[in-house]
Amino acid sequence: MLKKFLRRGEFAKNVLTLMTGTVIAQALAVAISPILTRLYSPEDFGVLGLYMAVVSIVSIIASGRYELAIMLPKEDKDAINILALSVIISFAVSLLLMVLILIFQDFIIQFFQNNYKGFSESDIRLWILLTPVSVLAIALYQIFNYWSTRQKTFKRNALARIGHASTYSATSIGVGFMNTGPFGLILANVIGYITAFLSLFLKSSKDLKHLRSNISKEEIKSNAINHRLFPLVNAPHSLISASQEHGIIFIITYFFQLTITGFYSFTNRILHIPVSVIGSSMYQVFYQKASQMNNDKMAIRPLLMSMYKKNFLIGLPIFTILAFTAPYLFSLVFSEEYRYAGEIAQIMTPWVFLSFIASPASSLPLIFNRQKKAMLIAVIDFSLRVTSLLIGGIYCNFKFGLILMTASCSGLLVYALYWFYSIAEQADKKLENQ
Repeated sequence: MLKKFLRRGEFAKNVLTLMTGTVIAQALAVAISPILTRLYSPEDFGVLGLYMAVVSIVSIIASGRYELAIMLPKEDKDAINILALSVIISFAVSLLLMVLILIFQDFIIQFFQNNYKGFSESDIRLWILLTPVSVLAIALYQIFNYWSTRQKTFKRNALARIGHASTYSATSIGVGFMNTGPFGLILANVIGYITAFLSLFLKSSKDLKHLRSNISKEEIKSNAINHRLFPLVNAPHSLISASQEHGIIFIITYFFQLTITGFYSFTNRILHIPVSVIGSSMYQVFYQKASQMNNDKMAIRPLLMSMYKKNFLIGLPIFTILAFTAPYLFSLVFSEEYRYAGEIAQIMTPWVFLSFIASPASSLPLIFNRQKKAMLIAVIDFSLRVTSLLIGGIYCNFKFGLILMTASCSGLLVYALYWFYSIAEQADKKLENQ
């Protein structure tokens, strides 16, 4: 039915290929969630949320954001040099991170124990030593994910997502029965990303072997200079964006109990399942398609408007149901203890719905070199989130802060939707005048 709704064609086929893998991956996540909520406490999910906040913020810039540039060159010989550059930077950043952690681990442990209650020294030491491994695994996965997208081998991307979900599910449940606390969730996440990376790397080996002779120091340096806006502009932008999503975890933990952090982290993951299933699949395909259309001097606005309409109609029934029934659904599926998580989901639903519509179009600033304004919007968004939670913290009312954050960030997303449209409109008018 969804295939009929999207209509036949390469775009729909590629979206549905990615969605198939994502649906299976997210179905596994949903299926094991009732088990995980009985094996792990909300505090355990809070620790996982803090760990992933650190890892996600660092990994987002671990390759200098050059992995995004893999999509842009016309020739594969340039793309393979950008891939090589991304891999080199990722290893260097992860090695540097490991050295810094070994030097400052006692200070880091002391900091977390002083500011966030409920952590033992052994727990903190264990997960901070896993941090460089996680950062490298996520960075390499993203690099080869974009390479596979460039090659239009979307089936590989789908299988990698399934591999991640399968190993995460098996590890988190298996280790969870051993009563290891949050370590089981953290270890499962690390193994999941390693599996996803290896899946893409091994399946891309033929492509890489064929193009390996094109890799040279001169070409790597040339492409690094040509795409220097990615580390200079997009990397700070992405760092801010990662802080938007993950940095606020530290604010929540500072003002409220670790249990609240756990509820928010768990809710955020569950609520973004529609975004992961459909939105991220459309993002990858839209980015590839729009990049190709721009290189071929084709109008992009019709593709953008079609995507807006489809995402709105697909997301409307999903998020409407969540808006009215989330507390009941969460208590029914995940146990009564998680009813509060459902109340959080109910508040966040309008915000996530708008994010679902806008997420694929967020690639347009990359394609048309409008990254500086995208960074400004990210700064404003981050400021709104921090300010809202600070107000909620001052009044000792998490829900009040969450309502402020949802309302203000939703308004900014409405503007972003308009801005993405204006980028496509200006590009199309430029083509008409040529």
